[in-house]
Amino acid sequence: DESYPQVKTTFFAGTFFKHPLVMAVAWAALNHIKNSGSKLQEKLNQRTTQLAEILNSYFEQKQVPIKVVNFGSLFRFNCQTQLSNLLFYHLLEKGIYVWEGRTLYLSTAHTDEDIDQVIWAVMESVVEMQQGGFLPSENISKNSGELITHQTHRLSNNLTASSFNLATESLPVTSTTSRKKVEKTIADIWQELFGFDNVNIHDNFFELGGDSLTALQAISLLNKRLDTKMPIESIYEAPTINSLVNIICPEQNETVSAEQSISRGQRRREKRSQR
Repeated sequence: DESYPQVKTTFFAGTFFKHPLVMAVAWAALNHIKNSGSKLQEKLNQRTTQLAEILNSYFEQKQVPIKVVNFGSLFRFNCQTQLSNLLFYHLLEKGIYVWEGRTLYLSTAHTDEDIDQVIWAVMESVVEMQQGGFLPSENISKNSGELITHQTHRLSNNLTASSFNLATESLPVTSTTSRKKVEKTIADIWQELFGFDNVNIHDNFFELGGDSLTALQAISLLNKRLDTKMPIESIYEAPTINSLVNIICPEQNETVSAEQSISRGQRRREKRSQR
């Protein structure tokens, strides 16, 4: 009917923008960003940088040609295309999906547990690719036995000790009289990070509430105060003060069962919940 206004048909595209609630969600998101202020982005960018530092430290220690680059909360895995595709297939098997554009990002919805899972998936993938001959594997110890991992509620995958190669020869703190000093230094760092009055040498770092970001802080402070070169992944292999000291001062090693470490961590966690 010519009496009705005639207009050209308007088309719009985009899979993500056709849901009727999109405008409401966008409005809520913009208000959240406005109300949170610049600290929202600053904290997110910092977490992304820490994630990149942890993974790059691991790649350098394992001497593999992979590097994480990031800008703000965006990051990518830089390596040969065929190598990266294989890495992403390994990650997919472990529940980590990397979209086809290969640019990733952290959001405020990602938890510390999510970041931990990504780090462990990448580490395990690197080890598997080394064992498959796709990455340099000169530093892999094939008969090291099983690694006692931190048995947290977040991560249940068991790694082998070949996942890590701690260059203990680069650690200068080896005097037999230094063990107590090293124990106290690590305990002081943990007390600072967790706010505890005291920490037992057999308490599990991750059972106390530690995560990948706290681990980066702990190892950074440890290396600074003891003038060591501990790689970030050492705290995953040795999550108690006692086991870390065994690496730094191997001539006076003390052992503790996984059950003892976990039970102490459980008691500590229960004590925290009662505060």
